Amino acid sequence: MRFLISCLAAAAVATGAAGCGAEVDLAKAVQIVDVSSGYYDMGIINGKTKLVPQAIVHVKNASDRALPGFQMSASYWAAGDDGMKDEMIVTHSVAKDLAPGATSDAIVLRANFGFTLEVPRAETFQNSSFRDFTIKVFGKVGGRIAKLGEFTVERKIVPKDAASPSKD
Repeated sequence: MRFLISCLAAAAVATGAAGCGAEVDLAKAVQIVDVSSGYYDMGIINGKTKLVPQAIVHVKNASDRALPGFQMSASYWAAGDDGMKDEMIVTHSVAKDLAPGATSDAIVLRANFGFTLEVPRAETFQNSSFRDFTIKVFGKVGGRIAKLGEFTVERKIVPKDAASPSKD
C-alpha cells in the first residue's frame, strides 16, 4: 500500500512539473532575433532559375527561467494572396533548456515553394511575376500556439553554395 501511495505521489509531482513547463507564454518568453533573410538559390530546374524565400533566425529567451523545448513553424505568404503558399515545420525541439537571456543557435526557415523564372537572377526582383514574401513564425508548446514574429523577406539572392547553418 505504501508503495502505491509513493507511486501516486511521484506521478502527481511529475504531472505537475510537466504542467509547469507547458504554462510558459511563448509570445512573451521568446524573441526572434538576428534575422537574416533573402531568396535562396535552388539552382536551375528545367532550364529556369528557382528561388525560394528563406530566413535564418535565432531564438532569445526573454523570460526569467529556462525554456522548455517547443515546436516552431514558419508560413510563407506572397504579397496580395489570401492564404499562405507554403509552410515549414522545424523537426526538432527548439530552444530546449535555453537559459534566461541566452540565444539559440541559428535556425534555417526555408520554403519549398518560390519563383521559377526564365530571367537572369539579377533581373528577378524587376520581373512582373515577382512578389514579395512575408514569413510568419509560430511556436507551439503544451497545445498552445503563439505568434513569435513576422517579417518581409529581403530582396537579395542567397547563393546555393553559401554556408548556411541548419537545425532542421
